[in-house]
Amino acid sequence: MKYGCWLTGIYFIIALVALIVTQFSSQDVADVIAWVMFALSLPAMGLLSLIMGANNFIVHATTSAFIGVILISMSLYFLIGALIGWLLDRKNKSRSRMNLTLLLICIVICELAGAMGSIFNFKSLPSWYKKLKKPSINPPNWIFGPVWTLLFALMGISLYLFIMAGASMNSPAGLLFILQFLLNIAWSGIFFYLRKPGYAFIEIFFLWISILATILLFYPISKTASLLFLPYLLWVSFASILNFLVWKLNKK
Repeated sequence: MKYGCWLTGIYFIIALVALIVTQFSSQDVADVIAWVMFALSLPAMGLLSLIMGANNFIVHATTSAFIGVILISMSLYFLIGALIGWLLDRKNKSRSRMNLTLLLICIVICELAGAMGSIFNFKSLPSWYKKLKKPSINPPNWIFGPVWTLLFALMGISLYLFIMAGASMNSPAGLLFILQFLLNIAWSGIFFYLRKPGYAFIEIFFLWISILATILLFYPISKTASLLFLPYLLWVSFASILNFLVWKLNKK
């Protein structure tokens, strides 16, 4: 974990320097930097998965979540930045780099939901959750960290596209996005902090409904933003089944 934190810190510093350089460089140089930074992030994210696997994503849950936020946010920032720059170049030979900053902000905000959720998990994972009976379809604990980090990153990109389409967060679609965001955090609190899988199953049903409604309302505004929510919906569907089975196996 110590070496993972050092690697993250070094990568983050390099990424900040690269970010500054891209703001004052030509389109070609900026795109090269973006792809190089994304390539450098891949082994870092691989190490992150090994760290979480070695620690069973329990002992250092909060730290692992923080590392995931930094690595995936920065790597997606540079990757999507290069793609957007390339697409805009094909159309009108122009680029709005301030939009890339908005993209990073959206991703980090969404990743914070995962970081906040891990706070509820910290005490329950090594004690209460570890002792629960689990169904045969329950994935290993280290899977959840990388999957949720990726899903929150996709949520951030979706939010970015929603805002860039000119939609308002005060609109029904924007308010639904906020609702599902809060329900996601609340589920961790109910399941892990309150240790109430039965109530968590009821809550995750409303989370599932809010995600589906967000997809439907996002679609007329931005089809891509809407479709980016589909992996999230599928994972929450699977998580709902797991939640129900855990509750059923341990309700005594």
